[in-house]
Amino acid sequence: MYLPNRFTSGGTPSWRTLLVCAVLAASVLPPLLSSDEPALCAVTESGRRVLLYDDQRWEYDAPDIRELYWGMTKEQVKAAEPVRLIEDENTMLAFQVEAYSMVGMMFLEFDQGGLDMVGYLFVEHHSDYDQYIRDYESLTAELTREYGEPDNHTEIWRNDAADIPERGLGEAFIEGDVELRTEWYTDRGNTACGLTNEEHLFGLLVGFEAPPR
Repeated sequence: MYLPNRFTSGGTPSWRTLLVCAVLAASVLPPLLSSDEPALCAVTESGRRVLLYDDQRWEYDAPDIRELYWGMTKEQVKAAEPVRLIEDENTMLAFQVEAYSMVGMMFLEFDQGGLDMVGYLFVEHHSDYDQYIRDYESLTAELTREYGEPDNHTEIWRNDAADIPERGLGEAFIEGDVELRTEWYTDRGNTACGLTNEEHLFGLLVGFEAPPR
């Protein structure tokens, strides 16, 4: 059960609010529900989710990405993020952001005023073309440790690939002949990692998308 109420005591839920929610949970949930399972989920004014249990315990839910939660407003995101964010209608951008042992651009998208997607674009320039492939494989390995085995992996070839074994995957990427993509689907959202070389987009991408509302 989800309650879309906003607590009114700043970033920390008041004990009175928690007690009311816990009593409500005990009155509407089946008596056999384990106390290890949260009875309710609420949201603070800062946009953080709070898990409420039927024995009156509470705790903050883990963030969805970085220190952010899906559904946060732009103001809540700016308060939670230490980086400088640039607003542009339904998006926000930040440059020189550190993530996954790299530095790149971070972009955030909002749907109906709530945070819906977070992504990074890492643009590295390597004289060894195979290093692009190694960067991609390193990032997918890190995401696999976090989200488990991927649900989908694709190699999209744009041209005749007959001579690929002679060229190597890195050279094929630089020439714009191949795009790599790996995806994970979880109940907390979808994650995709891609290596792309298009006319207006080049680099290593990783995106996190909120689950359907």
